[in-house]
Amino acid sequence: MLASKDRPFKDTLMLPESRLYSFIDQELSYGIQFLEGQRLIQDLALIHNLNQPSFKALRNMLLSAQPLISLLKPNEGMGLYIDNDEPYLRFKLETHHDGALRTLLLPEELDHFPDILTGIVRLSKISPNSMQPYNSAIELNRVPATEVVNKILLESYQMKSVIKVAENVDQAVMIQQFPRPNVNKEEFEERPGVQEYWLQKKRIINELFQEETTDQGVIENLLKKEGLAYLGSRQVKFQCSCSKDRMMMGVAGLVQSEGYDEVFGEGKKDLEAKCDYCKSFYDISRKEIENHFLKINQ
Repeated sequence: MLASKDRPFKDTLMLPESRLYSFIDQELSYGIQFLEGQRLIQDLALIHNLNQPSFKALRNMLLSAQPLISLLKPNEGMGLYIDNDEPYLRFKLETHHDGALRTLLLPEELDHFPDILTGIVRLSKISPNSMQPYNSAIELNRVPATEVVNKILLESYQMKSVIKVAENVDQAVMIQQFPRPNVNKEEFEERPGVQEYWLQKKRIINELFQEETTDQGVIENLLKKEGLAYLGSRQVKFQCSCSKDRMMMGVAGLVQSEGYDEVFGEGKKDLEAKCDYCKSFYDISRKEIENHFLKINQ
């Protein structure tokens, strides 16, 4: 089922959390990541209030980008940031090896998510063992939105890979070509290139797309029949780190630089702060901010 912001989600709670499944073709040294994202995209529709064409473009972007977590090591995180020039568009995807993610889109109610992007896409990888994140920036010069992640894989990761997003169900697949395991071997059996390998697997992947299943056993068994070894899976879901305490810190910072009346409004004793990522609202009173400053100044 293809999610749409215009379709009521009566079965949202009945869908299991989305999962990213990892498989390997040991004979040909290829990896396949299969993202079952139906619950993920339903939740996306509840967060972002967009018209149908814009939501579909956002859906395609998320489904194509989330398999990148398979390239992260345990405890690593990743940020993908798109700055499009015309029309003005800012998109953020922040995700983690464990499958938690959150998104931000500006403007919030975008009239048109462009099919062709011109601007910059930035990738930031955060490792707990490194003081500085790994950052790369790639210029987008009239790049189709559906090809942005493939461009990242080619130019930032320098990987031979391809990502395909299903048309009629919220699922995607990423195929990666790995180096041969025995680099000292002089003679190798020829193996197909990425596009040729995709054509070889296209039938079974499309069959899986047509199943529209969220059943873990069905997904595993269908790909195992193709001679792929199952490596494991992980849940993929929205998870925002916002909290009232964090919102209060932000409001306190604004009060410190602009004053109470500018932030709360003259004569007002409270305000409603909204998280730009998950759209949660927090009621914050002027008294709470005053107590915050008293506490830190003690």
